[in-house]
Amino acid sequence: MLKQHLTKIIIPIAGYGTRMFPASKVIPKALFPVLDPKDNLCKPILLIIIEHAVEALLSEQPDISMKDIQICIILQENQKPLIEEFFFAPCPFSMENKPQELKDSWNSIQNIAKQLRFIIQKEQLGFGHAVLCCEESFITEPNEAFLVLLGDHIYTSRTKSGTSCLQYMIRAFKKYQKGVVSLATISEKDTFANGVLKIGDILESENHGEAIYTSLLTTIEKPTSEQSERHQLYLTEKEMQQFNITKTIADKHELICYFGIDILTSDVFKNLKDNWKNGLLHNGEVNLRDAMRPIIESGNMIGVYVKDTSRHDTGMPFEYWQSLQHYYNGGA
Repeated sequence: MLKQHLTKIIIPIAGYGTRMFPASKVIPKALFPVLDPKDNLCKPILLIIIEHAVEALLSEQPDISMKDIQICIILQENQKPLIEEFFFAPCPFSMENKPQELKDSWNSIQNIAKQLRFIIQKEQLGFGHAVLCCEESFITEPNEAFLVLLGDHIYTSRTKSGTSCLQYMIRAFKKYQKGVVSLATISEKDTFANGVLKIGDILESENHGEAIYTSLLTTIEKPTSEQSERHQLYLTEKEMQQFNITKTIADKHELICYFGIDILTSDVFKNLKDNWKNGLLHNGEVNLRDAMRPIIESGNMIGVYVKDTSRHDTGMPFEYWQSLQHYYNGGA
């Protein structure tokens, strides 16, 4: 039985940021600025990611407090000083007579700082390896679940209920007591850059189909057309209707892919270690999705698809520029 509450957050940010060079030579890309429409303040990407996660955890688990939440940042040694300076250095000016939104933001930074810890990823061996670095020192119990977030993605929701994707995921975790994967749809031409999942039965939906909870059968990383056909990864007409997807003439097939937010359980660590030990790597890196596959195929993970939700990639120059605009406009 998993622990009832979800309180631990893992955010790997240790990549070199080569696609954002030369700016990333001086500033970790997790500290690149984004204008937050909530309060019209310019914030580092990392702060926005953490604030959204904390807000969802507290709103969906009213019996926990900020003091219960633990946040682990996986980073390189040379990234640590600037990250620490942002969260722990005193404010260089007095907050007296400053606008309330500035005071609130400063309080948020201070509260988050109290719950932070850092783990150094000494070798850049991939996202899965970054998660593995948390075993024993951060995820200490065999029945723990934890939230894993990408360090360069931010999310917006335009749902009628105002419920975010992560909030729905937390609800699914509490109800089903399993790992939870966020889902999105992609066209066949985009599978070269995405892990794809085969869905099973629809378990239930919330708010008139705004969120769909589904069983998962398997996952394949960046499948070819032949693999997609053989493993029946293409969505059927019925599934297209259930997910309210309109197929265009240009896109012959639609598939389900990862959305980038995961609630994982501690049994993923064994799979990560086994894959690393046995040399089951992708381009020399430990792949998190490969370690998730046995858990998915055993029926111990479910998927959550939320309509009217967008992700904004800040890890590449053009996408970063687009994301600044789309995020401020609520994902439009």
